[in-house]
Parts: sequence; structure tokens; C-alpha cells
Amino acid sequence: MAPHEIVIIGGGVGGTLAANILAHKLTRRRAHVTLIDRTGRHCFQPGWLYVPFGGEPPEHLERNERSLLDRRVTLAIGDVAKINRGARLIEMADGMHFPYDTLIIATGARLAPELLPGFSEGAHHFYSAEAALQLHAALRAFTGGRVVV
Repeated sequence: MAPHEIVIIGGGVGGTLAANILAHKLTRRRAHVTLIDRTGRHCFQPGWLYVPFGGEPPEHLERNERSLLDRRVTLAIGDVAKINRGARLIEMADGMHFPYDTLIIATGARLAPELLPGFSEGAHHFYSAEAALQLHAALRAFTGGRVVV
């Protein structure tokens, strides 16, 4: 009997954790785990919270995705072009295909601060490396006044 094909889209904390747990719990005869990530670089986004307050710089929070994955997990790097639910197939932009029995979508959130009127002009956040660095600079330049959290 062929192993159960598990495909995970997204190499952030959720996708990486799911891939490693599944690889650890299931033998290769029972399941084959593939993780698809756009860049092959893993950013530890929870660490961005500390950047504005003098913590690690964002580049210290980034790793090669392969180095974080169990050796039994196949890593595919590239853009997903289509999820073909009928054929149970992931179609990649480069023409590669990945069949699946189980699909886990762990692509995270998309930031859109511009959708909240006035936010981009008058507020800061730490939900991206760039924004965390901007907040750090704003806090260093802050000389007094009100801060709303």
C-alpha cells in the first residue's frame, strides 16, 4: 500500500511544526510529508515583538527552512499556482505537481494596515521585520507624550 501523501503549504511556525510532528509520529511507510514554502527561508515571526525594544535584529530571526525540518520531510521551494481539489493535486508555478491525500494550508495572515483608515499614517506595529524596525526607530526618537497600546 502506498504511503498517505500529506502536503503542507506554508513554512512558517504552523507549517514547520505540523510537518515535524507528523514526520515524527508517522513512519515513511504510513505517510510521506511534503512542505511547500515560497522562499525556503523561515522567519520566526514571534521574535519580531522584541525587535522594537532592542532585541535581536530581524536577520537573526531567519533560518534556512531545511535546517528546521525533520529529515523525513520533503521540502519544495516555489510558488503554488493552483490547488486542484478535484484531482487532489498542488500545481506549482514552475510546472511541478504534488499529489495529496491530506492538505494542510498554513500560509499565515496577510498584513493590510492600509485597510484601517489612519493606521498607516499614525500608528506602528511589529508584524513584519520592516514594521518592527520602524517601531524601534520611532521609540528611540520618542521624547515624550502619549502612547496608546
